[in-house]
Amino acid sequence: MSAESRFRRVWRWIKDEGNRSTMAFLGTAIVASSAAVVGGYEHFFASGSAPIDQAATTPLATQVGNVNNSGTIVVGNDDTVSINGISFEQYKADLADKAKEIKALLIDQTRTEEQSKLLRAELAEVEQRRADEKASYEAYIKDLEERIARLDRLKGQVPDQLIEQAKAALAKGETKTADKLFAQVEENADPHIAAAAEAAYQRGKLAEDMIHYQDAYRHYERAAQLIPENSVYLNAVGLLADTLGFYDKAIGYYEQALSSDLKTYGEDHPDVATGRNNLGSEWNAEGDYDKAIEYFE
Repeated sequence: MSAESRFRRVWRWIKDEGNRSTMAFLGTAIVASSAAVVGGYEHFFASGSAPIDQAATTPLATQVGNVNNSGTIVVGNDDTVSINGISFEQYKADLADKAKEIKALLIDQTRTEEQSKLLRAELAEVEQRRADEKASYEAYIKDLEERIARLDRLKGQVPDQLIEQAKAALAKGETKTADKLFAQVEENADPHIAAAAEAAYQRGKLAEDMIHYQDAYRHYERAAQLIPENSVYLNAVGLLADTLGFYDKAIGYYEQALSSDLKTYGEDHPDVATGRNNLGSEWNAEGDYDKAIEYFE
């Protein structure tokens, strides 16, 4: 789940004129929660990853430095993680093309309101990324680093050659190739359910990269169904459920994620605070301010 997207959702609510009076009512609760969200947003750009099970993750590097325009992540002084197939210029061009594509589709008067709503949500995401292309590019590259690192947990469940091929495809920005490889893992992972779930999650990330929200939601939902106690998968599908307007489902997934994190980490942990903020924001958007305050406090 993206901390950047969580920040964006709360910020969208704050900008809504109809919610200005509510902000006064929430008072210190909103102030405290906003600070927590901004902190999470800054953490995203510092670490490039959503809250995940840290014990199960093997990071590619312990310190991430700058990302140059060729898409190579420079680590420390002399170590590099070669994600060299995605240049900044290509990233900007792809976003511009995606914006044109969606705008052209929105002109089609034969589309249903539901289809148009989805396209508007996807266009809003494109424009959000284009608002600060350098920052969103760096976040994207660093997120790729995290996703590549996650693949090491599949060792012993999936042939090593397949893992390395998937890593290479991600690093080169070969989205279709990566998706095919993960589909292969997902289809042939039995009896390794964890491998199938991770492959579904990775396919969701790829679809979200391309701003194909319905496909991303479907993959995240499958990952969460396979491993229902994994808060990473639950938060990912919860965020997409919120984006797609499935608010009751979003709350359900966020509640499961919070319950899982409480069992794993206990009360005093950043992921638990994030989970409470997610639920507070969701109930706030639904108009249940008393419920929202319970989570914000």
